[in-house]
Amino acid sequence: MNDLLKYPFDSLEILRKYKSIRRTLIKNDNFIDVKIFVASGTTTDEIIKILEVFLLNAGLKPEFLQGNYGLFYEDLIFENKDLKDFNPDLIYVHTSFKNLKNIPKVSDNISDINQKLNDEFCNFKDIWEKIGENYGCPVIQNNFEMPPQRILGNLDSTHSNGLTNYINNLNVKFSRHANEDDNLYLNDINYLSAFHGIENWFSMKEWYRSKHSVSLRYIPYLSYNIANIISALYGKSKKGLVLDLDNTLWGGVIGDDGVSEIKIGNGSPVSEAYLDFQKYIKELHSRGIMLSIASKNDMKNALEGLNHPEGALSEKDFISIKANWSDKAGNIQEISKELNIHNDALVFIDDNPAERDLVKQFLPEINVLNVTDDISDYMDILDKSGFFEVTSISKDDINRNSTFEANKQRAKFEKKAVNYQEYLISLEMKSVIKESKGEQIERISQLINKTNQFNLTTFRHTAAEVTKFIESKDSIVIYGTLDDRFGENGIISVMVCNVFTEEIEIHIWVMSCRVFKRDMEFAMFDKLVDIAKKMNKKIIRGIFIPTKKNQLVSDLYETLGFTRTDSPKNRENETHYVVDTKNIKQKNQSIKISNE
Repeated sequence: MNDLLKYPFDSLEILRKYKSIRRTLIKNDNFIDVKIFVASGTTTDEIIKILEVFLLNAGLKPEFLQGNYGLFYEDLIFENKDLKDFNPDLIYVHTSFKNLKNIPKVSDNISDINQKLNDEFCNFKDIWEKIGENYGCPVIQNNFEMPPQRILGNLDSTHSNGLTNYINNLNVKFSRHANEDDNLYLNDINYLSAFHGIENWFSMKEWYRSKHSVSLRYIPYLSYNIANIISALYGKSKKGLVLDLDNTLWGGVIGDDGVSEIKIGNGSPVSEAYLDFQKYIKELHSRGIMLSIASKNDMKNALEGLNHPEGALSEKDFISIKANWSDKAGNIQEISKELNIHNDALVFIDDNPAERDLVKQFLPEINVLNVTDDISDYMDILDKSGFFEVTSISKDDINRNSTFEANKQRAKFEKKAVNYQEYLISLEMKSVIKESKGEQIERISQLINKTNQFNLTTFRHTAAEVTKFIESKDSIVIYGTLDDRFGENGIISVMVCNVFTEEIEIHIWVMSCRVFKRDMEFAMFDKLVDIAKKMNKKIIRGIFIPTKKNQLVSDLYETLGFTRTDSPKNRENETHYVVDTKNIKQKNQSIKISNE
C-alpha cells in the first residue's frame, strides 16, 4: 500500500505525482480486474485518473469507459452499443447540483414544486432501472451537494421554494430508494462537500473555466470515497482492528501512572477525547469489527486499564489481547493466525511512530493508520480512512464477535475430546443446505466477495449478478448454515454452479474461515451430488485457480475423490477436476442436515 494514498493525504501531492504513483502500483500482481463506465454530468477526466490509483492501491485493476460530457442520461437510457460491448462490472454516475433540470422558482406553488421533485427523482430512477435491465451491474450514484448561493437566505433550507430545501428532499428520496434497491450505492458528496466546506468544494471560477463541479484540489477526496465503495463491493474492506494501549486507548502509561491516573473519562479535554475514541471503536465492534490488543505492557496492568470504570471498552470486547514485552510485529502475526485472517484484513493503531514503522517493515500487508500525536485527531483519521467501509450490514456481521467467542469455547472443548471425529460429533452440529430461490442475496454475495482462503476460483460477483445466477435455468446457487451447541454461525458456505447437458461445473465455492475443519465441505458437496443425481448429470467438474491466499484448498478436489483432467476451455492458471456422480459416496458423518 502506497503511503501517499493513505488518509490523511496531501491531495495536491497526489495530483502532481499520480503518474509516478500509477507506474509503481501497476507493477504489483494479483489484481482483481473491474470494468467501470463513468457517466458524465460534469468534467470527469481527473476523477478517473485519481480513482485509478486509489483502486490499484486497493488491489483492483480498473478499465474505464468514459461517457460523453453532460450526456449521462442519454448514455444510459438509450441504446449504447459501445457500453454494451464494454460490458461494465460497475457504473458510476457523476452528477452535481448543476445537473438538476427541474429547479424550483420563487413563483412556484407547492403543487408545482412537488411535481418537479417527483420528475427529478424519476429521471434518475429511470436511469437506475435501465442500467439493471441492460447491464445488470451495480450503480454508484452521487447524491447532491448544497449550492453555494441561497436565494432565500436562511429561509432557503426550510421554505418549499428554496433550492437547499429541494435538494435536501431529493437526497432523502435517493436514500430511501437506495435502501430498497440492492444494486444502488450512494456516493455521499453532500457529506463530503459539507465536511470540506462548500466554498472549497465548488469553485465558480473552475466551473466556468473547465466545467469541474468539484474543485481540483478536492478531486482526490471524491475519488477516494468512490474507491472505498468499490473496494467494499469487491470484499476489500478490513475485518479487524489491533490497538496499542498506553497513549492510544487512554492517556498516560499505566505501568508508571497507575490505573487511577490514566486519562480516560470526562475529567478533562484530553480524557474526554480518549473516551470518545473508545466509544467510536465500541461502535465498530458492535457492527462486527474484531478488536485485538498488541501492547508492550504487563497483562495485569493492561486488564486494569481495559476495565477502567470510566472507559467505554472493556476486556470482553477484545478477541485477542497480547500484553507482553515481545515485539509488536510478532504479536500481530499471532493475532492474525488466531483470527484466521490474512494480515491485509487488519488495521493497526499505535501512537508510537517507531512501533508503526517496525510493523510496516516486518508486516507490510498490515494497514497501519497514520495518526498524529494529538488524540483529538484519531477518531477522524480512522473514520476517513475508509478501511471499514461497508455497502451493507448483515446479521452475520453483527454476530461475528460472538461467533469468535463461541470458537474459543469450541477450542477448549476440543482439547477434552479423545479424537477429532469424536469432537466433531459431540458438537451436535446442524446445517441447513439449500438452493437459493432469491433469499439471502446480500449475505451470499458478501461471502463470495470477502472470502479469500477457502475460495476455489476467487471469481467475484455482485448481488445483481448472483440474482441472475439464481434466476437462470443454466445455473444453481447453494448456500449452507452451520449451528452447534455453542451457537449459530449463520450462512458460512456458498456454491455457484453452471449447469450443462451432462455435467455440473462448480464456478464458485467459498466457505468462511470460522468453520474450517468442521466437515462442512463434505456436507456441501453431498448436497451438490444429490442435486446432480436428481438432474441426471453424470459429471461434476471442479475448477481450482491458485492465489497467494487459497493454498488451503489446493488439494480439496482430490480429497473429495475428483481426478485431474484437461481444461476444455484451456484458460490460463486453471486446473480442472472431474468426478462421476455414480461413484460418489456420502462423506459427511458429523453434521445433521435439513432443508429448512
